[in-house]
Amino acid sequence: MTERGATAGGRGRVMDVLTLVLLAAAVWVSCLPGSRVRVEVERMLKERHSLAATRANWTALLQASSPLSANASAPTIVEFADYECPFCRSSFGAVDSAPTLGVRVVYVNYPIKSHLHAYGAALAAVCADAQGRFAEMHRQLMTTTEWLSDTNWIRQARVAGVRSIDEFQRCLQSEAARERLRAQRALADAIGVDGTPYFVNGRAAHRGAVTVATLDSLARTR
Repeated sequence: MTERGATAGGRGRVMDVLTLVLLAAAVWVSCLPGSRVRVEVERMLKERHSLAATRANWTALLQASSPLSANASAPTIVEFADYECPFCRSSFGAVDSAPTLGVRVVYVNYPIKSHLHAYGAALAAVCADAQGRFAEMHRQLMTTTEWLSDTNWIRQARVAGVRSIDEFQRCLQSEAARERLRAQRALADAIGVDGTPYFVNGRAAHRGAVTVATLDSLARTR
C-alpha cells in the first residue's frame, strides 16, 4: 500500500470513529430530560398506555360515567372534565352538538384539586344524576358562572329541574356520592388522565379543548 493510500485509509477510519461519536452524542442528547425527541417518545408511549387502559376498562367507564345523550348505540366518546376548567367550559358547545353528528358523549368527573369549587360541582352533578337530571345540571354548571362565587347547589338543582330537593340534599352529604367520585377518579388515574378536558374512545384520544370537527374525527377513528 502506498503512503497516500495508507493515509487515506487512516483518515477514513478516523471519519468513521467521528461519525459514531457524533451519532452516540446525538442519541445521548435526545435522551436528556426535556429534549424534543424524548418528550415526543414519552408522549407517544403515554398515549399508547392510555388507549390500552381505556379498552381494558371500557365497560367500567360506561358504568361509572353519566351519558349526555340517550343513543347508546352511537359511537361513544368518554370526556374527563372539571366544571371550573376553562377549556372544558369552552368545549361545551361542541360536546352539546355531538348528537347531531350521531356521536354519544359520556362524562366522567375529574375535579382538579386547585379549583376551589370543582369538587362540589361534581358532587352536585352526581346527585342530580341520581334523579335523572344529569344533562340539565351539567348544562347549568358548564354555561353559568354564578355558582363559581356562590355555591348554592340547591338553587342550581332547582334550575336543573331536580325533583326532590330533600333527596338531593341528603345525596350531597352521602358517602355513596363521594364513593362514586372516587371510583371515577380511580378510572381516570388508571387510564393516565392528568389534565382536563380529555376525550378518548379506545382507538384515539384528544387532550384539550375540542370543536365539533374534532369530536367528529375522533368518533370516526378506526
